[in-house]
Amino acid sequence: MTHLVFRLLGQALSGKNHLQTTRYGRRYPTKAFAAWRDDMVVQLRQQHREARAKGVLPLRGPVALTAVFHHGDHRVRDLPGLLDALCHVLERATVVADDGQIHAATLLTGYSCQAEVRFTLTPDGGDDHGENLLEA
Repeated sequence: MTHLVFRLLGQALSGKNHLQTTRYGRRYPTKAFAAWRDDMVVQLRQQHREARAKGVLPLRGPVALTAVFHHGDHRVRDLPGLLDALCHVLERATVVADDGQIHAATLLTGYSCQAEVRFTLTPDGGDDHGENLLEA
């Protein structure tokens, strides 16, 4: 089973906690979240240039996601919000055709001096419990 491994540098933001609503009910991301999201998309596109050239990306069909969020501080994070933000970034960077393809997700979180997100995507919903991420 092929695993695609990625590393995004920077503090992950929650997709759910960085939304605002107009008085007409339209929802939009905050400027801070939009800037973070755009930076993550650039990082992803740089990392998967070869896979795109080979026709591997965007992934289609069910995908399993294993993510390790390393935070630069000890604040409590909204893990479902982090997953939501990562899924939207994957879709926006055209790593996956649709974030609804992610059928299984394993999320781990912890403290590190270097804030980053390491994650693996396994096509066909294969079983990867982050063994290769935890060693790095």
